[in-house]
Amino acid sequence: MSDPALPYPLLEPLELTTLLMRHYGIHRGLWTLHIVFRTNGLSFVPPGTDAAYPGVVTRVEALGLRRVETADPLTVDAAAVNPER
Repeated sequence: MSDPALPYPLLEPLELTTLLMRHYGIHRGLWTLHIVFRTNGLSFVPPGTDAAYPGVVTRVEALGLRRVETADPLTVDAAAVNPER
């Protein structure tokens, strides 16, 4: 994903997982990206109207790594991408 307006490239989930494992010095195990979402219900009034509508706001509260036992398409093997030297 390339956008000339962005100073750095956007990262796919596997790329971000690999980057975090290298940052934290993780060399073993299967890891996946862990994202904590928080959702809140609210009512809002769109501009130019007097009517209120129900809505939902979802935010990303935290990003991290989670160790897993079974690989899936979003799993990264630390030994393959960040071997010990």
